[in-house]
Amino acid sequence: MYYRLYWYTYALNNPLIYTDPSGEFLQYILGAIIGDVVNLGMNADNIDNLWQALGYFSVGAASGAPTAAVGVGLSSMVRTIGFKGGAIIGSATGFAGGFSGGTCNALIGGVTFGNGLKSGAIGGLIGGVIGGY
Repeated sequence: MYYRLYWYTYALNNPLIYTDPSGEFLQYILGAIIGDVVNLGMNADNIDNLWQALGYFSVGAASGAPTAAVGVGLSSMVRTIGFKGGAIIGSATGFAGGFSGGTCNALIGGVTFGNGLKSGAIGGLIGGVIGGY
């Protein structure tokens, strides 16, 4: 009985106005939560104050949600490719997460914008290669 209270919380308990017919909204939320936790844990040694912790936490969400979105979008586009589709999806989502996370983490660390993009490109390349396997 109590579990029914949570059925439509994603729609503010009004499923007729706020709908998610594809069911993909939950994937974006989960991507953001996983990105938060992983990024905060990986940068725990770099955190000196609450604002830096919130910055790394936000970067995790900012890179986790788009990474999930890229995966969802590409999976619907390359469904017909077959075996190679998985490598394409993995490579693209790895690049998206690596680029956005690498860029934002470098900027929080205090580098210039150009160096932040360079760090993001390196992270995206590594994520794309690893994700493609």
